[in-house]
Amino acid sequence: MSRSAIIREVVMMPPTDAEVEQAARDFRAAIDAAGPEPWALKHITYPRGACGHAAELLGRYLIERLGITADYVNQDASDDIGGWRHSHAWLEGSTSRFVTRTAVS
Repeated sequence: MSRSAIIREVVMMPPTDAEVEQAARDFRAAIDAAGPEPWALKHITYPRGACGHAAELLGRYLIERLGITADYVNQDASDDIGGWRHSHAWLEGSTSRFVTRTAVS
């Protein structure tokens, strides 16, 4: 490893919560701008029903943009809605909690 690579590695600071939040906002803006069409090609309803896929994509984006990893979390709802069971997925990390919000409010 070269001296400059070692110096960069030593100086590398983890991103701040604000940087992680901005990256998540940029990611959300990009997938919102793309609209539902790319999701429909894979038979995924967006935004409702895409939280798991969006969380996976956001995780990859955070690795590429900030060099951080996050844990994928999925929780089933305890009740059903008219026979339809539902769940939600999001990312959690050690420096921040990343929540992917894809449900329509």
